[in-house]
Amino acid sequence: MGVATVYSCYSQDSAPAKHTVCPSHHHESHELCSSPSSIVTQAGSSTPRSLSHATATYTYYHGRIVPLPAISPQRQPKELNQSTRDISMSHPTKGMRPAPAAVARLLSRAAEGGKTPLKWEMASDPLLHSYDRTLRMATGISVSLNDPATSFNTTSLVVSISGVHYPYAITANRTPGSASPFVTVRDVLLAIYANLNKVVELEEAKSAMQRSDIWHAAWRVYRHRTRGNDKERMRRKDFLGPSTVFLGVVFADHEGKLPRLELLVGRRES
Repeated sequence: MGVATVYSCYSQDSAPAKHTVCPSHHHESHELCSSPSSIVTQAGSSTPRSLSHATATYTYYHGRIVPLPAISPQRQPKELNQSTRDISMSHPTKGMRPAPAAVARLLSRAAEGGKTPLKWEMASDPLLHSYDRTLRMATGISVSLNDPATSFNTTSLVVSISGVHYPYAITANRTPGSASPFVTVRDVLLAIYANLNKVVELEEAKSAMQRSDIWHAAWRVYRHRTRGNDKERMRRKDFLGPSTVFLGVVFADHEGKLPRLELLVGRRES
């Protein structure tokens, strides 16, 4: 008796039938079937002959004809093992990149025609001189600072600045001892601010001088910012020129194993 011909049979009140007829090469069988789907509900009350085929795609239940799910042919263990191997080879998971991540509300870019949730001129400390437009409060006291920075469960991520030539990558790490197990909005904002305010070292300056247009633009910004005070060091934010307004981040890709966010900047009004 094949898989498609083996069914258990229940009466209309769900009680097991004492005598059943199961289709098997057009002869009667007095065996009780083992599957809860039935071809016959009780002895003497069978489905229409046109529906009593070996494929058993219908059952007669409570006066109605009910379709049954299709039954796959029985497969040998060897075939099943081969199928599993084929699937694993055709759909590899090792090395696959995760799906794109969402970023926290406070870090996100503006909706079309709107403003960014965070108002921040990045030359200033974000905990002291920025504003959460959605919650209408200073960012330093906003509960959103503790939100995970992205939907990825990561303790580190990379931020790159687009729209201007900024030759530095920004790495944001989870703060040791933080209540959050992942990188937070606070971690990202402080990492951006700290990176922008790093002093340009001699080797960095030599590398930047290879692009004379970029170097001279940064030098002019530096001299204007310091009012010609040679005691004040050149800082990385000078490479941004007037484009120091935070316009939000989006997930870009991965840099090695770390997710990379792309930061868009805009020109300050003054």
